[in-house]
Order: sequence, then structure tokens, then C-alpha cells
Amino acid sequence: MLAETPGIRANDLWIRATWDGHERPDVDCPLGAFFGNELGVNAIGVLSHGTRADGVSYNYFPMPFWRGAKVELVNKSAETLRIARWDIRCMTEEASLSRYPEGRAGYYRSSSYRESEATRGADAVIGRIEGKGHMVAAQVTALARKPGIVSCEGDVRVFIDGIATPQVESDGSESYVCYGWGFPTPPETNPSSGYDGLPDNPWSMVRLCAGDCYPFREKLVFGIESGDYNNQYLRHSGILFYYGVNSPGMLLTDELDVGDRGSEEAHGYAAIGGRGSYTLESGYEDGTRRLLKDLGRETEGYSEFTVAIDPRNVGVRLRRRSDQITGRQRARVFVDGERVESRSWYFADRNPYKRWLEDEFEIPSRYTAGKTDITVRLVFEQEGENRAWNEFYYWIYSLV
Repeated sequence: MLAETPGIRANDLWIRATWDGHERPDVDCPLGAFFGNELGVNAIGVLSHGTRADGVSYNYFPMPFWRGAKVELVNKSAETLRIARWDIRCMTEEASLSRYPEGRAGYYRSSSYRESEATRGADAVIGRIEGKGHMVAAQVTALARKPGIVSCEGDVRVFIDGIATPQVESDGSESYVCYGWGFPTPPETNPSSGYDGLPDNPWSMVRLCAGDCYPFREKLVFGIESGDYNNQYLRHSGILFYYGVNSPGMLLTDELDVGDRGSEEAHGYAAIGGRGSYTLESGYEDGTRRLLKDLGRETEGYSEFTVAIDPRNVGVRLRRRSDQITGRQRARVFVDGERVESRSWYFADRNPYKRWLEDEFEIPSRYTAGKTDITVRLVFEQEGENRAWNEFYYWIYSLV
């Protein structure tokens, strides 16, 4: 899509796109955010979407549909708005069907637009997505109480599929879009990221994520903190763009509470070469101050347990809660006596302060397809300073 909209203020004009007669619009956002330029102070853009120096805005993301498309422009101001130019480019039906076969491609969608507001003492949630898909772009805009202050210190945190440890965490907002030391000299732009605004406040950043690893099978939550530890007043707005479908791509089929006698017996849990059990009360690296207390075990040998899975699975995901007081936890994974040869379960990081960690291991379908349960054995491997494998809780997801 191409558009030329001179003189139209941010958020006055919105775009709505509905594919294949869906009840709700798949895309519903301000036109500036749709074109990667929410503030509109300067012309910035990335490969996928942006605004050129001549004032023409573009969005080149493919937007597949199979039965029909409805694209609307919604005037949310009290004035008459005029668009100098608007183009929509379509592929031929044959080319579209061969490139985006139905059932094998997601719909191009936006999260619900977050209006500019402050969130006190917690991360500002820019977007929540449910279903199955892949995030491809993020737009975040921030405004502090007064101009001329450094207002981009907050970290971006992305949580995928309900995991408590963020899979993505930046070192400040500017680091998320590949710049350092604040936003003092806008505009800046490169093929995958850019930012607009006035020096440090207000600012707006855009990142193209199509080449990054943001797949989700159940949900995705994208947040950003205000200051060093949510100690600064910032008004955040923004939106996420993704390809997705409504149905989830994984099912929770079992849980094992290590340290709970009933749960251990129900799953045939055994720890050989164990160093015993211990209780930990600590927090996650999630930007909150919540504490969790749990009983778990550690072993220098191996642990084993049997869990239920969906026979329709196309793989199984194991999620573990563990203590990351020491790093480089590694274990060999066996399923029904057969080693998963492609890789070990390995997590390199450590945090002796916020010690709770949730990490995951995916078992390929060749070990799990058609089965209603599997027996998993995790054999500790020495790596670095770590002296044992520890485990407090397991969630078992069948990928579908």
C-alpha cells in the first residue's frame, strides 16, 4: 500500500482491514503507526514500511486473503481530511495461491492499539496477541512530562507462550532498535529499525522483526518499562504487527510438580544420584517484585518421569522451572530410552539475585508422534561452574 497524506495529524485517520469476512478487523490502527511513523515529526522507514522523504508512505507487507478483503479509512477527527494519493497493489490469483496456500499462511494483523498512557510501577504492555503466528514489527512511542530529558532507559521485555522468563529483553529502549546512548539525534533509520522525534523526548521507535525469531503458538506479550526499574513517569503508546490465526498451536497436556510426593508418584518420578531437595524463594526476571516459594530437587546423575501427551502431536515442548544461581545447566534428553540426538538441553545464563528461570526444550515429532505418553530421562552433563541439574516444576505441551 502507498499513501500521500500531507497535513493529517497523528491518530486522526485510522486504517481498518478485514480479511475473508472476519467478524473483527484484522488490522485496526492509526495510519501513522501502520506506516511505521507514529509521531510523524521526521520521515523514517524500514524495508517493510515507513515514510519517504517526498512524503509518500508505504507498507509492503504481504497481506494474503482467500475469499475477500475490505480496507477502510476511518476519520476520527471533526475535520474533513483529504488524501492526495492512495494505491493498493494486488497479486494475481494464481501467484497468490501458489505463494500463500490457504491453511499454510497466516493473516496480516495488528494488536489492539495502545493509546498513550502511563503505567505506574509496572511494564507498559504495548501489545497482547493470542493464537498462533509470528510477530513481524513493533512500534513504540514514549512521552515524558517535560522535554529535554533522557526518557528511553526502559527495557523491552517479550514473553512468548506464557513463559515467566522473558525470551527477549533489551538494555534500554534504544538498544531494542539497534542504537546506543539514547535518542539524542533523530531521525535515524536503517533497513530494519529506526526512530523519530525530538532529542530524547518524545520519541518513537520501529523495528522490523520478520527476520528475527518471534514465533508464538499460544500468545505473545510485549512490554516496556519506564526508567531503570519502572521509576519514571512515561506515557507509552504503540502497536504490534504479526501474521497469525486464532487457533492455538500447542496444548498443555501434563504437569509435574517436583517435590510434591503425590505428583512425583503419579508420574513415576525418580532422581538417581540426587543431591537432595531444597526450598527456594525468589523472583523472576520479569520486571515485577513478586516472589515465589517452591520445593525442588537437584541431581548429579539423572531424573526420569512419565508424562501424558496428545497423540496428534507434531512434537512436544518441555518447560522447566529451575534455579539459575549457577549458569550453564546442561542435560542429555532421552525419550522412551532413545536419545534426542540433535541437541542437549542447555541454558547458559545465570542470575544469583532473581533466581527463578523458566526455559524450554522441544522434542521432535519422530520421538513422540502417535503416542499418548512418553518417559523422559534427563542426564546431567558437567558444563562450566554448574555442579548439578536442578528442577522444581515441569509443564508438558503437545505441539499441534
